[in-house]
Amino acid sequence: MKARITDKSSRGVAFMSFHLQDILTNLLTNAALDLQATTPEYNVYAIRVEKIPS
Repeated sequence: MKARITDKSSRGVAFMSFHLQDILTNLLTNAALDLQATTPEYNVYAIRVEKIPS
């Protein structure tokens, strides 16, 4: 997906909305659960950001 670099998040932090049905964020998540809360592990993911040649 496309990313936009802004000053709204701290360096090293990425944000992706999951509230809209058209954005299929949950397809990118895994089935890991937090061991204490037994809730999905939505907040910790490794990503790679690459500049696309224009």
